[in-house]
Amino acid sequence: MTKYQYYMNKSDKETQIAIEFAKKGEQALAQFHKNASNGFKEKARNLTIEEGEKEI
Repeated sequence: MTKYQYYMNKSDKETQIAIEFAKKGEQALAQFHKNASNGFKEKARNLTIEEGEKEI
């Protein structure tokens, strides 16, 4: 798995957690996990090509 894939997978997992909390009416926790998802996406986007292709 590359570093880019790792960050995007973490983002996807955080989005799923956010959805589950939103379904339960826990808006603060849903927002927290959505923000975490956005943070992981941003980290992935800020990687250079070389960094993103590194296996971890």
